[in-house]
Amino acid sequence: WEGSSVPQLLTLLHFIGIRPLDGFNGYGQGPGEILDDRDAMERAARAGAALAKGERGWMGPEGMCPTCNQNEITALKGGGFRCSLCAVSGDLVDGRFRPSADATARLSDEGMKEHFEVKVVPSGPKFREKAREYVARTAEFRKNFTEPGLG
Repeated sequence: WEGSSVPQLLTLLHFIGIRPLDGFNGYGQGPGEILDDRDAMERAARAGAALAKGERGWMGPEGMCPTCNQNEITALKGGGFRCSLCAVSGDLVDGRFRPSADATARLSDEGMKEHFEVKVVPSGPKFREKAREYVARTAEFRKNFTEPGLG
């Protein structure tokens, strides 16, 4: 879970319009034990101070993807690579991921606008049109399940 926790959280933050300054896993087995991790507390304090000053640039470590600074690079069938987090395609050059010149990051303002206009908005009318069909097609899967407290 450690490898996916920060990318998942950063995806959520980007999705709701928050551009993170840093992201890392902090460790503490019990409540409050993270407060004993001096490095984690200093890193969080630096990010908090930067945010309070209005800074908006990434200040965490550089990741494989220069667009989102994460390490979620996937090899594609047929060649090439893609960042699973920001959906930028590119290639590996000297061990580093290099996005294509014409790539638009899904998590950029332009990429999010395109995602909603091309994929999300059109799905509403389609769903309303086919809702009864979807219910009928899923009836077989739902017949063995009951609502909690109703079965």
